[in-house]
Amino acid sequence: MAAPAVAHAEVCFSRDGFVMTCPSLLPHPVKARFEVGTLPRVAGSPSEIYITGGGRVDGTSNFYVFANGKMLCETSGNLDGGNTTPVRHCNGTITAPGTYVISASRSNSGNFLAPDDVVINVQ
Repeated sequence: MAAPAVAHAEVCFSRDGFVMTCPSLLPHPVKARFEVGTLPRVAGSPSEIYITGGGRVDGTSNFYVFANGKMLCETSGNLDGGNTTPVRHCNGTITAPGTYVISASRSNSGNFLAPDDVVINVQ
C-alpha cells in the first residue's frame, strides 16, 4: 500500500529572494511547468525561459524566476505577461558554469501556480 500524499504549502519569494506572503490565489488554479529546453545551458548566453500550463489563466498571473535563489528574471515585463494564455516568459543569463536549481515564485495574484523546481547543469 502506498503512503498517503502529503500536502505542501506554497512558498513565495520577493524579487530579493526573501520569503513573503503569497499573492492571492484566484479560483480554478492552473499548474505551470518550465519548458526545460528553454532553460540556460551555456554560461553567459541569454536564454528565453518559458513557463507554460494547460487551461486558461488570469491575466495578472506572473512569476519571478530564480537560479539558486538569486533572481534571474521576471515574466511581467513581456507582452504575454498580461493575457489569459498559459504562457509566460522572460530573458535570463547565468554567468558562471555549475549546477543550478531553477525555481519560480508567483509575483502577482492570479490562478497560475508556480512550476516545480528544475535542476540544470550550465557549461
